[in-house]
Amino acid sequence: MPVLVADQDLVGLEVLSPPGFEILRYGGRTIPERMLEVADALYVRSTVQLDPVSLPAGLHFVGTATIGTEHLPLDALRTRGIAVANAPGCNALAVTDYVLATIARWAADRNRDLKGLRIGIVGYGQIGQRLAARARRLGCQVMISDPPAAERQQCPEDQPWDQMIAAIDVLSVHVPLTTTGDWPTLGMLSPARLAAMRSGGLVVNAARGRLLATTTIMQRPDLDWALDVFPEEPYLSDSLLSAVWQVSPHIAGHSLAGKWRGTQLVADAHRRHLSLPVTQVPTEGASTQDRATWDEILSCCGLAQEDRRLREALRRVDAGPSRCEAFDRTRRAYVLRAESIRDQWLIA
Repeated sequence: MPVLVADQDLVGLEVLSPPGFEILRYGGRTIPERMLEVADALYVRSTVQLDPVSLPAGLHFVGTATIGTEHLPLDALRTRGIAVANAPGCNALAVTDYVLATIARWAADRNRDLKGLRIGIVGYGQIGQRLAARARRLGCQVMISDPPAAERQQCPEDQPWDQMIAAIDVLSVHVPLTTTGDWPTLGMLSPARLAAMRSGGLVVNAARGRLLATTTIMQRPDLDWALDVFPEEPYLSDSLLSAVWQVSPHIAGHSLAGKWRGTQLVADAHRRHLSLPVTQVPTEGASTQDRATWDEILSCCGLAQEDRRLREALRRVDAGPSRCEAFDRTRRAYVLRAESIRDQWLIA
């Protein structure tokens, strides 16, 4: 019987995966060697780094239930003829809930008026587009920067960075981590690029930790930082914690529906690879005309509690590996939340 090795936190796996596979589940950031060496297919998340040298001879499919693929050795997989799939857009609703809830909490904490708040969005993919539409319906002003999408004529609202960064109250980034090309994103949130952002503003990073460095945060103590991902994740230093207004353990996209979507998109790609019919579950998300109020969004995301839980968990341990383990334990203990907008996905 072929073997499917999958992350233990994937939702709906037994229902959605192709029939005829023995399913072995692993936990943590490393796939046990005894599982990896017998795997015909892998379903992973962003926490795993695959070593191309250790990939088993019989492996034919790798799916990641995430938007990004930077944790996968794509060149090695393609060279071996191993099919690869990801899950674009699976957590778009959940992440926009997280960002909007963060903005609402910050506005209340800093006595700012949500009406007319100026939000800059970097990245106009599925999350950026949905965030822009929802923020506008909630009464905010939105500016967008995505030069690569603008070059492809996929972002008609693209504005120059310098013009946008000087005008906004809130910056939220939603781009992949890239190191090559005309617009690399590694370290893109540098002190120089943030220099024109006015004091007292909010920066939200629920995309990739290495879009900024810890030194950038330290050099702009006049900004409020809300981080769901971190430059040296899963390690968070005391100095970083003390400099950041809000922290959460990489759970911005952790809704039950979003997790189900991620598994389904990967499993359906695997089924197509095997020439099997895909699951008969709608794949379209909520309509952009659907609405949720600020209060409904906040009720889905208890971010003050998550901030407190993570800080308390890290305070109990010394620096070093035990601090990384505390971060991962806090993340695993997170209870998958509902989304503020009802969509058309079925949850078993």
